[in-house]
Amino acid sequence: MAEMIGTFALVFAGCGAIVVNDLAGGVIGHGGIAATFGLVVMAMIYAVGDTSGAHFNPAVTIAFWLSGRLPFTTVTPYIVAQCLGAVIASAIWLVIAPEHPGL
Repeated sequence: MAEMIGTFALVFAGCGAIVVNDLAGGVIGHGGIAATFGLVVMAMIYAVGDTSGAHFNPAVTIAFWLSGRLPFTTVTPYIVAQCLGAVIASAIWLVIAPEHPGL
């Protein structure tokens, strides 16, 4: 659940910054978008990092498994939770801004 919440927050806020930047004529800019992603990762590490390890990305989960820091039995649930969180966040943005061409 922690991985799903963290990935949801990352995708919702990060992609939201991209959508808002596009709809507002570029006022946020690349730096603002990058800062949004970074600050959300930081906040989610503080919020749920002790519970799940704060991977928020299947590539990170796989890297942790390959390095021997995560047992194989937890890899699939982590990746499923991460993908589910990302899909839910994307679906909400699809409802909020259906006219956005990049969405």
